[in-house]
Amino acid sequence: MDVTSAEARAVQVNVLAIAPGTVVVAQGSDRIAAELAARGIEVLTVEYSEVTKIPGSLRCTTLPLHRT
Repeated sequence: MDVTSAEARAVQVNVLAIAPGTVVVAQGSDRIAAELAARGIEVLTVEYSEVTKIPGSLRCTTLPLHRT
């Protein structure tokens, strides 16, 4: 899936996979969320605008998850 320059600058492409087939995306990433959902991926949205004022987004601002 291609993303726009605006989506890249807004780090909307930075998503967090929390389980196979489930990702978290920042609120406002509507087109990306729709594209992922159309591919059968469960998309959870969170309000993350305050955090993205510093460089980084969901994946960059979370610790890696260890799944067992």
